[in-house]
Amino acid sequence: MSDSNPFPEDDELPDEAPDLTGIDPFEEDPSDYGDINEFVEADWSESKTARQRVKDVIVRATKPRSAAEVADLADVSPPTARDELNALAEEGTVRAESTDGGRVYQRDPDWYRIKRIRELSEKPQRALETTLRQLEEEIEEYKDTHGVDDPEELILSDESLDDEAWEDISHWRTASVDREYLRIALQYASLAESEEVIFDDDSGEDKELNSA
Repeated sequence: MSDSNPFPEDDELPDEAPDLTGIDPFEEDPSDYGDINEFVEADWSESKTARQRVKDVIVRATKPRSAAEVADLADVSPPTARDELNALAEEGTVRAESTDGGRVYQRDPDWYRIKRIRELSEKPQRALETTLRQLEEEIEEYKDTHGVDDPEELILSDESLDDEAWEDISHWRTASVDREYLRIALQYASLAESEEVIFDDDSGEDKELNSA
C-alpha cells in the first residue's frame, strides 16, 4: 500500500471481503413483512423467554408501542411487558417516552448503529478496506451512469425514472450507508489501537515508578 493510495493493491487483497449483511443484529428483516404481526408469526419461537419475546417485538417495531401493545404481540402480561421494557430502556437498547396517551417504547437506533460499528471494527482491516474500495467504485458507477452526485438528486431530477433507475437508487443508498459504516469502523479500530498503545505506555511508566 503506497502513501498516495490509501487502498491495498490487488495482490494485497484478501480472498473474501466481509459480508456487511452479516452484521445486522437481527435474524429477520422487518421490512420483509407487512406489519409486526406477520413478523411475529414468521419468526416466533416457543423456547424464547418473556424478555426475549418482548425484545423481539420492540426492536422490530416501526413505530413507538405502548406496553399493552407489546404485551399482546409478545404473549405476556402488560405488567411483565412494562417491566421488561423499562429494563431494556435502562440497558440502553430501547427508548422510553412519556406522551399524552401514556408511556411508549421504541428501539434506540443509536445503540444498534454503535453495535454494528463495533462488530465491523473487529474484522480484518484489509478486508474492510477492500470492501470500502468496492463500494466507492460502485457509487462512482452510479454517478457516471445517472450524471448526478447522489440518489436523492436523481429522485428530484426531471427525468422519468424506470424500474431499473429505482433499483439503482435503492442499491446506491445502501452502498452509501455501508460506506459510512466502514469508514467509521476503520476510524474506530484505529482509535482503539491508539488508545491501547497509550495505555500500554502508561502501564510501563507505572512499572518504572513502582520499581523505583
